[in-house]
Amino acid sequence: MDIMLLITAFVAASCLVAFVVVWTTGLRSRLTERLSELKPDEFSSGVDTVGKLVTNVIPRMGFPLIPESIEEKDKLRTRLIRAGFYGEQAVLAFPGAKMLLIMVPTILVMCLGLMGLLSGLLTVLLMIASGILGYLLPEYLLKWRENSRQLEIRRTLPDALDMIVVCADAGLSLDAGIQRVGRELRLAHPLLASELWLVSRSMELGMSAPEALSQFSARFEIPELRYLATIVREAERFGSSVTKSIRTHAETLRTERMQRAEESARKASVKMLFPTILFIFPVVFLVVLLPSMLQILRVIGEVLNEG
Repeated sequence: MDIMLLITAFVAASCLVAFVVVWTTGLRSRLTERLSELKPDEFSSGVDTVGKLVTNVIPRMGFPLIPESIEEKDKLRTRLIRAGFYGEQAVLAFPGAKMLLIMVPTILVMCLGLMGLLSGLLTVLLMIASGILGYLLPEYLLKWRENSRQLEIRRTLPDALDMIVVCADAGLSLDAGIQRVGRELRLAHPLLASELWLVSRSMELGMSAPEALSQFSARFEIPELRYLATIVREAERFGSSVTKSIRTHAETLRTERMQRAEESARKASVKMLFPTILFIFPVVFLVVLLPSMLQILRVIGEVLNEG
């Protein structure tokens, strides 16, 4: 027991020292402090502390978890972009957040063990479990956010393409149509509107429509966007009508969306089978059979008493 307490105390002290070192080394330079003094007072309140924590401390904490190879870094950057994290420090902040989730529960468990609230074996097991959970939870959340964004784009893309076709029929160019649709969809579909705004800004900066749509497709990696970029590129290459190609693609996406909805509706009955068997049928059997069972037990008790 004494050895376990010494080990937990040493690890807890090491983590605290490491956190203090990261905090002190992540302080802003004199130039940054001087620039912050020139800002208005309303910008240098609690937001400054939170921003300093996010931009300095958390990225520095994740250095041990940053992939060493360039391929792994590119793969992590691609996953973060698909999840909607476009910032330059996202590759550093994600391992930092992972390290933070590993350290904080582990230190709390150590403190509980040092206070005598947990036994030595339970403290070690909880430390291992909290470390594994803190390492896997950010990966799961990143994957969930990536899938949810892809599902949202797949669900809303046919409506946006229909509106782009309407704008093209009204005489607007593809660039102006994308900009107008992105502005109109800000309330109904904010994610798609923000992505269309990025596409519009890319084209305003001199990028062609196929290149901007290709970047849009690379941010999500879904076949619908990849095919959209391809048909726009081929239409501009061979001189065919972009409006007709987008209209055909929109009709195809609407059909696929209806098919996915019908598939989900058919799966609902199968998914409801297990909750019905586990939770509803036992209650029904209890309500139906309990009075009969009580009556049978009462009759058996009377027979035994008379015997």
